[in-house]
Amino acid sequence: MIKNENTQDEGVTTDNPDLLFDNLIEEEKTEDEKQEKRFFSSSIDYVFNRIERVLVVLLHEYLSEEEAAVYLRLPDPSGAGKETIKNYALRAKTLAFAKVGRNGLIFSKTDLDNFLRSKKVITHRDV
Repeated sequence: MIKNENTQDEGVTTDNPDLLFDNLIEEEKTEDEKQEKRFFSSSIDYVFNRIERVLVVLLHEYLSEEEAAVYLRLPDPSGAGKETIKNYALRAKTLAFAKVGRNGLIFSKTDLDNFLRSKKVITHRDV
């Protein structure tokens, strides 16, 4: 079998090295476009997750530990905020809750509002 040195491989010839670089630039552009699409879709997912959290908090009367942390605007509702809610309910016994099954604690909005009122600090404007 005889090999021909000037064969074409997917449009790239050995005679024109600039075409090879043009193809690499096009591949980089498509990779950048893919990353932009991934970033855009993750941003959209983030926004919809935030909207979903707000709707759950606004529309439900009873909230889970994480939803209660969001309602009280604690930082990191799925981590430290959730532990803070548990601490007030179980250890400090200053927050009313219900325990249903193994899924954790349930809080009512009115109990959370009363808890916030009890934590209010009186300032000189309130006197």
